[in-house]
Amino acid sequence: MTQARGAAPALAALTGAATVFGFAPFGVALLPVVTLSILFVLWRHAATPGAAAGVGFAFGLGMFGAGISWVYVALETFGGMPASPHQIAVLTPRAGMTAKAAAVKPTTEIISRFFRPNTLASHPVIGRMIALA
Repeated sequence: MTQARGAAPALAALTGAATVFGFAPFGVALLPVVTLSILFVLWRHAATPGAAAGVGFAFGLGMFGAGISWVYVALETFGGMPASPHQIAVLTPRAGMTAKAAAVKPTTEIISRFFRPNTLASHPVIGRMIALA
């Protein structure tokens, strides 16, 4: 059982990192749809909202960790910024974006407690989209 708990965040991190290939310059257009579907399945099978937050955090860490590298290169190469300030400038937004990804599933759990099951906000996909907004 311990291995299964560790497998979901690892899969989420790899899936998040793969999501980057759906955007420029790679442009595999349907890849983000597939990777987000995998994330939703992992969230659905999470035992607790805390476990779902861990899966979301791992997905966000993979996606933003792989996807924000271009900012690091731009600040260093074109901006001429010294190493320490631009590392902080890259890691700070990454931490915020990752925390937001971690909060999506627990937020939808809380929202669904206040709305009837057949309302729009408690829909599994639409509720997560509302939380991401």
